[in-house]
Amino acid sequence: METKPTFSKDDIALVCGSANKKLAKMVAKKLGIRLFPLMLHQFSDGTFVPQFQENIRGKTVIIFQSLYSRKGKEGLFLQEVLLIADAARRASAKEIIHVCPYFPGRQDRKDRPRVAISAKAIMNQLVAGGIQRIMTMDLHADQIQGFADIPIDHVLGSALFLPIVKGLNLPDLATASPDAGGGKRMFFYAKCLKTKAVIICEKVRGKIKEIVDDMLMAGDPNGKNVVLLDDILATGDTLAMAADKMLNAGAKSVIACITHPMLTKNLNGVSAYKIIEKSNISKIYVSDSVPLLKKSPKIEVVSSADLFANIIWKHLNNMSISDEFVAREY
Repeated sequence: METKPTFSKDDIALVCGSANKKLAKMVAKKLGIRLFPLMLHQFSDGTFVPQFQENIRGKTVIIFQSLYSRKGKEGLFLQEVLLIADAARRASAKEIIHVCPYFPGRQDRKDRPRVAISAKAIMNQLVAGGIQRIMTMDLHADQIQGFADIPIDHVLGSALFLPIVKGLNLPDLATASPDAGGGKRMFFYAKCLKTKAVIICEKVRGKIKEIVDDMLMAGDPNGKNVVLLDDILATGDTLAMAADKMLNAGAKSVIACITHPMLTKNLNGVSAYKIIEKSNISKIYVSDSVPLLKKSPKIEVVSSADLFANIIWKHLNNMSISDEFVAREY
């Protein structure tokens, strides 16, 4: 933020649910506003109701909440957003914005019979609940922006990771994607890092779709310092396998930049933390869109607070935010 905000702080109500309290507080501090008081009253049967503790009539309400799921909290964070938005709408808020650092849109098309398009279904719920604008980071697929007829500000996690990779001053740099779907991201990083060495991996699956049996690799990692790039880190199996393939093919080192650190367990019940710590990846940089359950010596968190504070501030001041999601040279 280059200049002092011109909007009135009294016209803003930045609230958060249970998902990103630490990050929401950081964003509020950078904006020079307080985190607006909100009570989530829970009943004995597990249901809850949100209540704004002060008047929000005519205010711009910003709901800061990622929509990830954790064991015992499946669907909770989405439900919180819907009920907070409903409370804001009924209390005569002027505008309701959902800042969603992580949007759960992995199923963005019907790729096999009898499946839901979950990204579309979730977007429908948010719009029906009264959300008028969404700000998010590194969607799993760009086309999700067209799943709703409201403005969606889609910022790139590269704004967080590119300066770090450049600062490492790695010689013989190569960018890589652990699957074919990340090719666009890989070529974007290659352009910004001014390298022509790119490597794409392709998963070979067996009878069980969730298990990767092998991996094919296009590109030569021999003698390269490889940067693996992806949007979501779930079990860590694919990332570890890709790193092994590249090191076995002669790569000097492998680091990774992953936007959303879900860090779940695989089908065998092995934690992603354990897989990563045993892997040959030297360092993984992740954002704080999803809070880590614990620290890991191989994982370094890069805060997205400045990024989200910046786009919120620009929106409130009717400024262009195109620099935040259009490819830039770093």
